[in-house]
Amino acid sequence: MPPRFRTKRPIGPRKRGTTNRTPVRRLWVCSPAFRRSKLGGIRGHSLPRRVVAAVGLWLWLASSAAWAADAAAAASRFPRTAFHRAFCAALQRRGIDPESVCDPTSPAELRILTEYGAIFVAALAATVPPRCIFADEAAVTQFQTAAQARSASVGRAPVVLQAAALVAFRAACAEAKQAGLVISLKGGAKASRRSLADTLEVWKRYVDEGLRNWVKAGRLSRDEASRLRNLPSAAQAAAILGLEAQGLYFGLAQRKTILSSAAIPGTSQHLSLLALDIVEYAHPEVRRILAKHGWYQTVLDDFPHFTWLGMAEERLPGLGLYPVRSQRQTFWLPDPRE
Repeated sequence: MPPRFRTKRPIGPRKRGTTNRTPVRRLWVCSPAFRRSKLGGIRGHSLPRRVVAAVGLWLWLASSAAWAADAAAAASRFPRTAFHRAFCAALQRRGIDPESVCDPTSPAELRILTEYGAIFVAALAATVPPRCIFADEAAVTQFQTAAQARSASVGRAPVVLQAAALVAFRAACAEAKQAGLVISLKGGAKASRRSLADTLEVWKRYVDEGLRNWVKAGRLSRDEASRLRNLPSAAQAAAILGLEAQGLYFGLAQRKTILSSAAIPGTSQHLSLLALDIVEYAHPEVRRILAKHGWYQTVLDDFPHFTWLGMAEERLPGLGLYPVRSQRQTFWLPDPRE
């Protein structure tokens, strides 16, 4: 039978022949890194408490310094804005390398963060995507499976979200009902979870409408419009954003950027199961209730679109987000200021 070890020294004088030594495997002052080390793995080995505590503290300080150095190195390659600093810090807390999520040397990916990056600073209860843009349908399916999607019914429409987001949304619906209000989904089954094909369909609809408009207006030739229509989605997105930089918009009524109406394929927050489209977005009390439960508008001028961040509103500025007012509604966007 293995010997039993006391975790505390008994009160009173020490017995003759005893020492102030405790087996390493029973000491909880050690860091996990120490317990995984060769020294921590020796069964029955004993060390003075002060030595064990000192080694554990040293390992903890060394790991903290390495983490801080990695975070600083990653942050230095991103733009020096309030949001990018918060983005790097949030991913580091999750144990994720920020550069594995977004390439800081890619203008397109940095633009995606500027438009849709709020989800990356959401509460730890949310699972964030591994990339700022999903490569294909298989990557979307794999993420949604790993995020453990949960479903419920709101009226006649099903809603599919990550577990914590769904709990918060149902709580908001219950509070609204008590206040004599209704929170309903805009778009039926596609109001919450979407596939890559769903987002591509929305994107193409705005692209086709914009191309027809600018051909009719004489700003684009038919051959150029045909070429743009047949480009792969990533190249097409870059070309469309280039035209918008020249004043040829593809959003609602060709007066706003397409990004206010449709996400670049692979970037929609709906793919991450953290977004909903709401019918009653214009009602101030509905917005207040949704915000109370962590739901905010985070894509400028996409009024029905709400994102679950899982944070109180007063904490959002500390997450690198800042409020922008549009048509008497508040959007919390990635802060571009230093």
